[in-house]
Amino acid sequence: MTIHNKAEGAIEYTNLLFIPGTKPFDLFHPDRKGSIKLYVKKVFISEDLNLVPAWLRFMRGLVDSEDLPLNISRESLQYNLILEKIKKAVIKKVLSELEKKSKKDEEKYLSFWNNFGAVFKEGLCESHEFKDKILNLSRFYSLNSPDKLISLKQYLEKAKENQDKIYFLTGESVAKIKDSPQLEGFADKDVDVLFLTDAVDDFWVTVSNTYEEKEFVSVTRADIDLDGKKKKDLPVDDKKSNDIKDVTDNEFDGIVKLAKEILGEKIKDVKISTKLTSSPVCLAVDSGAMDIRMERYLKEQNQLPSISAKILEINSNHAIIKSLQENLTDSNKIEDVKNNIKTLFDQACISAGEEVVDVKDFANRLNKLMVG
Repeated sequence: MTIHNKAEGAIEYTNLLFIPGTKPFDLFHPDRKGSIKLYVKKVFISEDLNLVPAWLRFMRGLVDSEDLPLNISRESLQYNLILEKIKKAVIKKVLSELEKKSKKDEEKYLSFWNNFGAVFKEGLCESHEFKDKILNLSRFYSLNSPDKLISLKQYLEKAKENQDKIYFLTGESVAKIKDSPQLEGFADKDVDVLFLTDAVDDFWVTVSNTYEEKEFVSVTRADIDLDGKKKKDLPVDDKKSNDIKDVTDNEFDGIVKLAKEILGEKIKDVKISTKLTSSPVCLAVDSGAMDIRMERYLKEQNQLPSISAKILEINSNHAIIKSLQENLTDSNKIEDVKNNIKTLFDQACISAGEEVVDVKDFANRLNKLMVG
């Protein structure tokens, strides 16, 4: 895209800006900056003034001002009010042109998004002023649209009538997110979930946490309650689906209590899940806690001393959990119940991308299960 226009009025300037059609090899290099050259009355002044923010660093071009004095020092330019107004006007122009492109030629806009979307979303962390415009221009894959990018407006248009949140799940790729047990309840109740696969997604959802007064909420939260929504009709020949029935928490107090005793400090709590339908267990976090992938990223960057204990959610409608509950009072099977609880917890860790602490013990338990 080429953006060429002349602004006249209180401030006069001409800009010629270019968005490339391919991704530069150094796009994510920490030293890379936007290269917009500043001219004053067609005299070159500098290209080190960051005329566009880091989240537009893929752009190239120039700005020619009629109002700045030729003899101004570069130090003075850093704090010049006229230049600040030009910077803001240039950003608004770029966002306006991108919005026009998204409406006029969605295919070409998606080409831009696939190249630069991960960088563009950095603006959600850096710029409160342009947050809404950036969110309007953002595109995502989702549970109901895993092969086609959608906008947040499209997500809300198809949301449930009483849905007051925008649900999301972070992960390394769409393929891996699709297999997450965290999505089972949402799929069962036809509630869409955004798939966030870029590293920056872990950060901006904590900063720009609302859109059109609806809160962004990770599906890994333990306090999500989908029970108020009507389940979709289940196929008659699906035995697992036919086995699903509503239960009260106190029916499984025994297995919950034992799991807390067996797992100890490895977990923060054990709760009956409202999200799982076909998987026996999953990991979750409290509403005010850090998201699972975000915490893991900070630990890898040595920003956290350790990973916090998670909540283990159990699917009380699952055959495995029912079997464990039934065998609690059988003294001949209680050791197997304890080992199976440990194995289920390790399984939940693997599904969430968390580390299995005692790999040898996990392998021994699996070997024993396979022997029977």
